[in-house]
Amino acid sequence: MSEADKPSSRRGYSESLTTFADAVLEGQSNVSAYTNNYMGVHALALHNIFLCVRTQLGETPFAALSNVYVQHFPASQWDINRYGEQFSELLAAQVHGAKADAFDWPALAALAAVEYAITAQYYADDDVVHGGEPILVDAASELSLDCHWVHQLAELHPYADISARISFESPVAIWRDGLRIKVMPSQQVFNADGG
Repeated sequence: MSEADKPSSRRGYSESLTTFADAVLEGQSNVSAYTNNYMGVHALALHNIFLCVRTQLGETPFAALSNVYVQHFPASQWDINRYGEQFSELLAAQVHGAKADAFDWPALAALAAVEYAITAQYYADDDVVHGGEPILVDAASELSLDCHWVHQLAELHPYADISARISFESPVAIWRDGLRIKVMPSQQVFNADGG
């Protein structure tokens, strides 16, 4: 049924809903309560997805970066659990900001990319038994995640089997194997497969 064939009340409701959603996303003042709710829910999603990054940054810097991210990066997927795909890019860009020396931003960006991939695989739509294509996370080849971060990553994501050493000499592969998420250097994966 085309839009013109729909009853006018249904078409009017659809148009009203679209107008309202656009107003919320644009932050128009007449819908500020809804905008605040939208922002709060998405900031909470980041809080729940980037557990290890949040721990490394601390609550106040993480909350500030989350709020900036929510204001500038609208959701691209319907599943709130898969929000934050570009959060690692925001972290990486902090090397050019006022707090450039406050944290190891490239390492935090790599950690965020791994953490997002773990969550994306956990909530993937693929067949749980057979898993899906691995997500490959690449970073500067000289970068290696601190062993304490890797240990903490494993503690905060107990459904993931994480290699004890995550370095980016080759991309890090993250995939789902049944209900478990596997995280290890892709070089180990390809060597194990004989490739």
